[in-house]
Amino acid sequence: MDEQIKSYYAKKLAEVTRPSDHRILEILLANYGQTVTRAELVTTTGGEDRANRASISRLRNAGIAVVSDSREAGYRLAVGQAEVTRFVGDMQSRARKAFLAASKVKAAFAAHYQEVLA
Repeated sequence: MDEQIKSYYAKKLAEVTRPSDHRILEILLANYGQTVTRAELVTTTGGEDRANRASISRLRNAGIAVVSDSREAGYRLAVGQAEVTRFVGDMQSRARKAFLAASKVKAAFAAHYQEVLA
C-alpha cells in the first residue's frame, strides 16, 4: 500500500508544471514518510517562506495530500487516511475560528459605525 501511495505522488509530480511547486513536491517525495520543516524548505529551495507556503497551497488545491499537523512543525505527504483525517479536522477547526473572529469584527464595526453616524 505504501509503495502505491508513493507511486501516486511520483505520477502527480510529472503533472506539476510550475517550477517552484515541482521543487517542493520533489523535496516532499524525497522525504516521503518524514516531516520537512518550513526552515528546511527555505534552505533546500532557496526560496522565501511565503513563496514556499504558496506552493504548498497550490499543491493542496491540486488535490495533492500535503499535510501538516498543529502538534508538529512542517509538511509531509500523507501516507494514510488517518493523517488526512487529522489534517482536515485541523483545517476545519481553523476555518471555524477564522469565521467566528471575522463575524465578531464585522458586528463590532457595524455597531460602532452606527454610533458614529447617530
